[in-house]
Amino acid sequence: MPKLYLSQANQGHNAGPLGYTEKAGMDAIIHALLREFASDPRFTVKHALAGDRIDTATENCDEANRWGADYYVALHSNAGGVGARGTIGFYHSRSPKGKALCAAIVKALAPLSPGADHGIQTKDGFIEVHRPNAPSCLIELEAHDWKIGVEWLVGKRPLIARALYEGICEGVGLEPKNGVVDYRHLKKAALAIAKKLGLPTTGVNGNVVGKGPAFEALLRAIADHK
Repeated sequence: MPKLYLSQANQGHNAGPLGYTEKAGMDAIIHALLREFASDPRFTVKHALAGDRIDTATENCDEANRWGADYYVALHSNAGGVGARGTIGFYHSRSPKGKALCAAIVKALAPLSPGADHGIQTKDGFIEVHRPNAPSCLIELEAHDWKIGVEWLVGKRPLIARALYEGICEGVGLEPKNGVVDYRHLKKAALAIAKKLGLPTTGVNGNVVGKGPAFEALLRAIADHK
């Protein structure tokens, strides 16, 4: 049962178009990724929390080391103009397992991002590459300093999370479990029933994949209706 530590970039000052910040963007993607791992009991997952400090890379690594993580994956969004647009992964030159993990994640994610596939490269000087005791990698999912990149990072979170999950599975030598169940048809039926019963449907969208707390609350309301 691999112990996986997920580290999010915590730089709230790294901002992009449409009100995007790297801190909030990576926090949302990590939580989408946690939902993927929630249905896979083969993994034990711990994740860094979004905090008030500018950068928690060192603290995240130390927490993962104390926990005894088997793998460490850091998720970031990039900046730097046209040349930084797309997906790139970094790993330690003396970690074949880190390289394999990095390569598998980039292989799964890069074809989906709107920018270029920059592949993987060693970056031994990065804190989140050299400080973890476990095989590690740092993935720049896409650049956040262009509107198309931000729209992808925000609008395709379930797709990104699934690709990350599948890449991590491949990187540690496991087959990914089946994808998240599409509840759209059930949602549409529940919305129709709620309309007939006069129940509120705030926050429930019949075209969104996945259940979510609003949908679960609606089902409970239908079940409890007298």
